[in-house]
Amino acid sequence: MPLSIEKAREEDEAWLFELYRTTMKEYVEKTWGWDEAVQHDGFTNHLGVANFVICLHDNDTAGCFCLKDEGDHLWLYLVLIDPQLQNRGIGRAIMEHIESISSAADKPMRLCTMKVSPATEFYRHLGYIQYKEDEACVYFSKNP
Repeated sequence: MPLSIEKAREEDEAWLFELYRTTMKEYVEKTWGWDEAVQHDGFTNHLGVANFVICLHDNDTAGCFCLKDEGDHLWLYLVLIDPQLQNRGIGRAIMEHIESISSAADKPMRLCTMKVSPATEFYRHLGYIQYKEDEACVYFSKNP
């Protein structure tokens, strides 16, 4: 799968948030309820555009991911794929790229998904091991 990546820039913020809203609103709404102002604030101030990487497929924006180095592990906050491009192997290609970062850093990858999200099964299928669960989320880890 030919995939290229580029670091997100400040001018990408509106597109990134719109992709977040498009792909995640249904699951956030079912889990906690969707408040546009709270979601936008968290997206902008907690995740930060500087932590996003934009993924291109055939020179078109296909999705993005947000990954942070947390010292002893890498935390994958989000992988977002344009709904029109889902189920074409792009998510898997992005995860292969992210896992290569984990291997190069020799740090485990950690992430969590909302229980209502289909991503939960996607990560299990990729070999991520559940290490914790709470009322809303499932937490996964995978060693490099």
